[in-house]
Parts: sequence; C-alpha cells; structure tokens
Amino acid sequence: MATYIFFFFYNALIGYLLVREEYESIWGMVFYFLALGIHFITNDRSLRREHLKLYDKYGRVSLTLAILIGWGTGTLYKVDELVISFIVAFLAGGIVLNVLKEELPEEKQSRFSAFVLGLTGYTLLLMLI
Repeated sequence: MATYIFFFFYNALIGYLLVREEYESIWGMVFYFLALGIHFITNDRSLRREHLKLYDKYGRVSLTLAILIGWGTGTLYKVDELVISFIVAFLAGGIVLNVLKEELPEEKQSRFSAFVLGLTGYTLLLMLI
C-alpha cells in the first residue's frame, strides 16, 4: 500500500510539472513527454509484476488519475519557483532510483555495446537541444 501512495504522489507531481514547468522550446516538452512515457511503461511493468491482482484492479486507474489530478492542480495553483525546483529535484531522484532498481540489467546481463549506444544517443540528443 505504501508503494501506491508513493507512486500516486510521484505521478501527481509529474502531472503538475506538465503545466508548470518552463520549456524553452516545444522539443523540451516532447522529450519530457517521451522520457516519462517510457518511464511510466517501466513502472507499470514493475508494479504489475510485484502486485498483480491489486495493481490490475486499482493501481493502474489510481495512478492515471494521479497524473490528471496533478495536471488539474497545476492549472489552478501556481507555486514559487523554489518549490518547483524542489519538485524537479525530487522527481529526478525518484527517476534515478527507479532506473537503478528496475531498468538497468544485472551485471551478468549487461552489454557494453548497449551502453555505448545509449551514451551516443544521449550525447546527440543533448547536442540537438
């Protein structure tokens, strides 16, 4: 249950930043959407694997509603830039934690070529921005 409460809050903050985050260009918003979309798919698979029946019955809907609640809150309320900075830092830490826990392969299953491909792709993406 604590996992769902955390992810509900986490998703609501992501929804809030959809409205309140300052994007320098449309590409920044597109990349934010794509990165978090992939991240949500990974979280979905992880939560389903750990809590199959409960997640399928309540979790998916409640976590989707959390994003909409965060988005709705963002359209109604504006907080100080300092609070936005804390929200972004919190979400970045949560994303890093989830990536380390769920998305990185075990040591014996890792491949150097996949690492180099990811490094090259991210470098090109940063150069485009």
